[in-house]
Amino acid sequence: MLRSKTFREGFSALLVLLLLFITCLLVGNHFFKEQVIHQQTGLLEKKLTLFIDTFPTKQVLEKETLNAEQEKTMADFLRVDQDRLTILLSDGTILFDSAGDKIGTSRKNRPEIQAIEKGANIGTSVRKSPTQQKKDWLYVALPVKTDGKLIGFLRISNEVASFSKAIELFRSYMIGILSVLFIILGISILRLIRQKNEPIEMILPVLKKSLRKPEEVHAILTESKNMQEFYTVINSLNQKMSATYQAYQSTEEQFYQFLQELMIGVFLLKKDGTVLLINPALAQILEVDECKNKHYTQVFAQSELLLLIQQSLQAKHSEQKEIHLSSPERVLDVTLRYIDHTSSELSMIGSAYNLTRVRQLEQMQRDFVGNVSHELKTPVTSLIGFTETLLDGAMEDKELTRQFLEIMQRDAKRLEHLIQEILQLSRGRDTYEGENQEINLKNFLEDLTKSYISQIQEKELQVEISSTSTSKPCFSTKPALFQPIVKNLFENAIQYSKEKGKIELHFSIDETSLTLSIKDNGIGIDLENQKRIFERFYRVDKARTRYSGGTGLGLSIVKNYVDLLGGTIELNSQVGVGTEFVVKL
Repeated sequence: MLRSKTFREGFSALLVLLLLFITCLLVGNHFFKEQVIHQQTGLLEKKLTLFIDTFPTKQVLEKETLNAEQEKTMADFLRVDQDRLTILLSDGTILFDSAGDKIGTSRKNRPEIQAIEKGANIGTSVRKSPTQQKKDWLYVALPVKTDGKLIGFLRISNEVASFSKAIELFRSYMIGILSVLFIILGISILRLIRQKNEPIEMILPVLKKSLRKPEEVHAILTESKNMQEFYTVINSLNQKMSATYQAYQSTEEQFYQFLQELMIGVFLLKKDGTVLLINPALAQILEVDECKNKHYTQVFAQSELLLLIQQSLQAKHSEQKEIHLSSPERVLDVTLRYIDHTSSELSMIGSAYNLTRVRQLEQMQRDFVGNVSHELKTPVTSLIGFTETLLDGAMEDKELTRQFLEIMQRDAKRLEHLIQEILQLSRGRDTYEGENQEINLKNFLEDLTKSYISQIQEKELQVEISSTSTSKPCFSTKPALFQPIVKNLFENAIQYSKEKGKIELHFSIDETSLTLSIKDNGIGIDLENQKRIFERFYRVDKARTRYSGGTGLGLSIVKNYVDLLGGTIELNSQVGVGTEFVVKL
């Protein structure tokens, strides 16, 4: 395309130059021809004037006849230049013609004669002679007057071919000179056009390649010294553009990779409403599958979310709202940022933060505060009530005072136990930075059983300790965390076991891990309550509540301490069959 453009420009320039030279040739030839004719006319006029002065023209015209001597004189006068001489009477009749035209015929209608009759001092014309083989002739005529009266005409003519050689020679010179100039200027113009288009011819293909494959570096290779600096700058610019594109592409890939790794749900919408991206976090939250290049109404099934997106797109501004979803129940904090940049292909960036766990924790916190307040208030109220009763005079009755003091002591111990468990629950990992200690599991469980012998005997429970480990039953851990775990689970097993029931303590130790199982055949826990059994102050209702005399913090402490030790705890329970807790450290 560029070569055809160069050809068109060169052809047009040469055509214009050719037309210009042809015009110059024609105009120059015309003016030179006019100048030669003018000079020839002047020469013929001088000849006529000389002839009039030397020849008795007036006498001949007055007599209207020539004698032999006069004819001889005229013949000698015309012999040198081969001019044609004509003497005409005042009415245009030929009196004498050296070319032999018929004497007596009229030439009054000739242009040179008519010009004199109209008042001109000289009459001239260049025309084809009807009597001389229709060749081009130059005619010059002068009036002959006597006492101001026109008595005739003297006309001299010369064939144009006799002096046209100078015109032809001039034309040849002009053609030669203009041809040389045309060649020189044509070559120069073509070279200038080539030089003008060379940068475009060199740069444009490279730029097109850069647009098609911007990640590659495309250099201009040329030996031209005229534009070398310019080409060097273009090559440098191309290299920087390629590097910039690669950096942009890398940044874009990193950005999309970042979105893919985000724990917050993110989606991108194009101008036409199609989904450009949904990261895995949002896909998991909203339970959507493949959605790229689909309209958002085909991807999102949540009515609240669809309405929020539609409102943001119609109003062309950002939106933020907390929406509630069901099946399963979830709470999302959705932020929609509307993009109003015409250069961007995106129309919206949306983010959804799953607040379900946060709201659950907030509810648990409110429940915890309420439960703590209630659990603390109950013994405190009891202590205050009995104290006021004693101060009001009940101290006089020793038996009643003793009963009140025993109740107050029991409530005080319960309050102390509650505070102690709250303090244990509030401890973090940093509280237990001490070294691990080796614990003999068999001895530890036997000692634990002995410490609860009265409760065991009271309910006539059978406690069985077993192990599948063949090596020494020792495990290295932090005793300050491990002991409360086993203690709370064992207490629960005693509390919720039926009378004459059985508690099984089983452990297994390998090189790096411990598995401890505490199993009872008590009342059991239903599936719904199993989901919340480790929440603080949570107590199972119905039959379990009747047996519970604790604070509701025991299993929360167990879960917290197991997490601090980097382990896991599992619950297996069936109503009416029993419960098993499995701790893995």
